[in-house]
Amino acid sequence: MLLITVDGLRADAVSALPGASDEIRGLTPHLDALIADADWAGRAIAPSTATVPSIASLLTGLRPWQHQALLPDQAGLSEELLTLGEALQGLGYTTSAYVSGYWYPRGYGYQQGFDQYRALNRGSRAAGHLASLGAEADFLWIHLEALQPPYRLRGRVRRQLQVFPGTSGDELTAAELETYRNPLVPLPPEEQRRFLAFYRADVAILDVRIGRLLKGLRESGQWDRSTVVVVAAHGEEFGEQGQVGHSNNLGPATLEVPLIVKLPRGSGRTIQLPPGEPVAAARVWATLVELAGGSAAPAVPPSLFAKAPPGVVSELYLADGANHFSLVEGRYQLLREVRFGHEDDYYRARRRLAGARLPRPLDEPAEEVLARLWRVFERTPPFTGIAPGVRSKVREQLVEWTSTGVVPVDDAERRRVMAAELERRWRAFAPPEEPPASAVLRRPMAGPDAPP
Repeated sequence: MLLITVDGLRADAVSALPGASDEIRGLTPHLDALIADADWAGRAIAPSTATVPSIASLLTGLRPWQHQALLPDQAGLSEELLTLGEALQGLGYTTSAYVSGYWYPRGYGYQQGFDQYRALNRGSRAAGHLASLGAEADFLWIHLEALQPPYRLRGRVRRQLQVFPGTSGDELTAAELETYRNPLVPLPPEEQRRFLAFYRADVAILDVRIGRLLKGLRESGQWDRSTVVVVAAHGEEFGEQGQVGHSNNLGPATLEVPLIVKLPRGSGRTIQLPPGEPVAAARVWATLVELAGGSAAPAVPPSLFAKAPPGVVSELYLADGANHFSLVEGRYQLLREVRFGHEDDYYRARRRLAGARLPRPLDEPAEEVLARLWRVFERTPPFTGIAPGVRSKVREQLVEWTSTGVVPVDDAERRRVMAAELERRWRAFAPPEEPPASAVLRRPMAGPDAPP
């Protein structure tokens, strides 16, 4: 079994998936070839648009509030939770992980359940590991952090610049992007084209890296016997919802991610999902556990082989002093924003921390601006926002995802029904709604039942 997760890969950046624009045709030949060989490939809904909670959900099958790994600055996955590595270990698999860059440190808890846990670096060691696989039961998780600024132009992509009109320069830095994270700073169309061009250039490089990994697995002679899953933790926005980057909101640019599943030949399994219904990326957990002979607990979303209730819930915490919740059903999305705090200098502080020079200096350290929001976040129940001394504002909006963008919908009854379902789903199998500082994890909500 091979699970490849990626930071920041939008669904519409993979040229063989529906909805990709003509201008990126052929951009991802290795992913396109995998899609041609896959049992199912399409767009999925990420658990969150921030990396830490989304990766934690893929590794546990649980929603962010269930597993409580909400933010990069807090403790990682609790040892009380059963990770995918631990579940597959219990089912007889040798488990290995290769994790790139920022997310490798053990403080995130991602190492739980892996016999071997290594930094990915350039990926040659992981490709060599894949090439050496035999007939034993092995599970490899590889996480690629390739699509993070600075974005650079190089190699084959540089020679094919005609595919990316409007591109100038060799590098796009985080400081440049951070300016437009602020929704009050409009992103000029020419800058949007430039940002997308650099991003797509890095997608092409990512595709080459994934191709090397898949080549390694093919060289092992185990390709037909293998399960291969590729899924992104979140997408990346370039002005579609008025911001740039990720972990800002729960719009489709950052919420819709590619999901590609290739099953072993002769597995006897089929993936038949209702057309037009969103698919939760977190269903990967139960899918792999079932293929290994186990079964998932009720708190974990069902596998891709099973019937699932309609709609997908996603969560994002502490974004600019607000918690965000989403329910996507078909083409409709119910958005709930619980604003518990506001800092005038929030986006300027983020720019400073990204390395930008500010025309007007901050009156205090940038870290203190963010720390004030953190302190309010910690003592505020996330869904209701009701806490002593906290003036929270709750806003709900019903929108429709169309081919031309996100459109507000004036349908009071649909909004009421979806809002009630969002709350019901958010509270199901979860710890009580306490402030994040005092929320308690409970073991029974995790874990598959091993076969007899």
